[in-house]
Amino acid sequence: MKTLVEGAIKYRKITLFMVVVLAALGLFNYYNIPKYDSPQVSMPYAQITVIYPGAAAEEVERLVTKKLEDEAYELEGYDFMQTISMDSVSVMLLALKVDVDEEEVFGDFRRRMQRIQGELPGECLPIEVDTKLAETAGILISLSGQEYTYEALADYAEMVERQLTEIDGIAMFKTIGDLKSDLVIEVDHQRLNYYRFSYNDIVQTIQAQNLEIPSGKINDGETKINVKTKGTFTQVKDVENIIIDVSTKDGSTVRLKDVADIYFELENSAQKIKDNGEPAILLAGYFKKNENIIIVGKSVEEKIEEIRGLLPPDIKFNQVSYQPKVVGAAVNDFVGNLLQGIVLVIIVVFVGMGLKNALVVSTAIPLSILLTFTIMRPFGIEVHMMSIAGLIIALGMLVDNAIVVSDAIQVKLDEGIDQLQACVDGVGEVAIPILTSTLTTVAVFMPLMLLNSVTGEFIFSIPAIVTIALLSSYGVALLVTPTMAYLFFKKSKPKKHGQMVQNFFNKLLALSLKHRLLVAGLVAIIIVGSGYISKSICLQFFPKANLDMVYINVKSDVDGDLDYTEALVDRVGDILSEESEVLNYTA
Repeated sequence: MKTLVEGAIKYRKITLFMVVVLAALGLFNYYNIPKYDSPQVSMPYAQITVIYPGAAAEEVERLVTKKLEDEAYELEGYDFMQTISMDSVSVMLLALKVDVDEEEVFGDFRRRMQRIQGELPGECLPIEVDTKLAETAGILISLSGQEYTYEALADYAEMVERQLTEIDGIAMFKTIGDLKSDLVIEVDHQRLNYYRFSYNDIVQTIQAQNLEIPSGKINDGETKINVKTKGTFTQVKDVENIIIDVSTKDGSTVRLKDVADIYFELENSAQKIKDNGEPAILLAGYFKKNENIIIVGKSVEEKIEEIRGLLPPDIKFNQVSYQPKVVGAAVNDFVGNLLQGIVLVIIVVFVGMGLKNALVVSTAIPLSILLTFTIMRPFGIEVHMMSIAGLIIALGMLVDNAIVVSDAIQVKLDEGIDQLQACVDGVGEVAIPILTSTLTTVAVFMPLMLLNSVTGEFIFSIPAIVTIALLSSYGVALLVTPTMAYLFFKKSKPKKHGQMVQNFFNKLLALSLKHRLLVAGLVAIIIVGSGYISKSICLQFFPKANLDMVYINVKSDVDGDLDYTEALVDRVGDILSEESEVLNYTA
């Protein structure tokens, strides 16, 4: 160890050059490392849905659910499942063990589902397997306009969606709130009976007149073009005028509108979006993996500014939810904490050791953090709320090793030992004790790295980063701190206030040893009291998110009436718009 430290000091130009290179590399990695709001945790769950129209729950259980369960039991890495069999539908939630290859197992499961599709009743719709249950949008942008219909807004949103999807780092954008309508044919059974038709006759007639029929090919000798006659239905009138019968007596026709009312209505799953009370469409954006979403978010904002010039001026964009800004604010807060920590270290160390010593010791904090960012990259650890929490936890411990080393060197200098020898001997005396101290702290966090569960994967960054940061600080304390101490430390002058502080603690220690039973009793009371008080402390897995956003759930007492619910939400919006603290709201 002494040889290594002596080499670092003798070849200090190389040592300091390497420090600069590592610091630059750390800054580069800090800028480019993937940043997210929360850890990208793999969720080994899948939802399997099978629609069996018209079947009772008992039939669904016997003919569908049971077969799905039999296939799931045979999967490698199977953990547990939950199934629900209802009228016309079977739903299964399948969970795998954490340590399996999800893509491979779910790929095998999909192949099994394709194989047993033929064993299910013929009326069953194709089996749906959804393995992205935890996927959430990182960006929600509303596109609104008071004078525009939902159909017009949807057309503009489609154009915006195409351009935003082309941005590097964006996996996809999708539109939410595009109102779709179903064509409803409401048959009057009395009129139908009068003409002696059945429902099946009407269905077959509609299907027959809305087919795309191959009409042949056009061949000019070099190329062939297929020609098709498209279905005839483009508007409601086309359906109303379908001829379903012709009188053999007078040639009069019976049209579909003679026995039914035909109209469009919103589909059952339709949902309306409003932004500040205006009709709106939402654009939901999803990020690719291993991307710095702060950089991607800036690209999205720049693209939207370009798109504004292509749209009418009264079309508005609003960031309903924007993860890049949330992550950017969290990273900026950490940088603020880092700077505060450096300033506080300088102040505290300055009081006891002087300004030069304080400046040397404080360099351990940014150097250790930058080294941590460099090491995080190859280990695939991103910047998110868990890793930032780990960095903040480690922040207060990064300077400990450097303080011990610098103090040991200063003691040797004050004893009159040569500058180089003082640095080498000082580090040699404390190298093993501070290593033991560092490894003890690492060992406390080690169990969190060994949790084999989704929770363990979620919090893995905290113990990993604390470990990396502390080991980095140990390396800085052994090589960088003595090198800088060799350059800047001098023999210190006796300080009157320092002697006073030392005398105070000597007297306090002597008093404690004299009344050691009393001290032991106080310690026991504190331990028991702490345990008792801890029972009244509220427990929660994570603290509440400190976001400037409030969610309000409004439930209508009139079931299935979209217009009534819309009116109710509008009333809530009117109340919100009167509050000066509310910047905007989306419903």
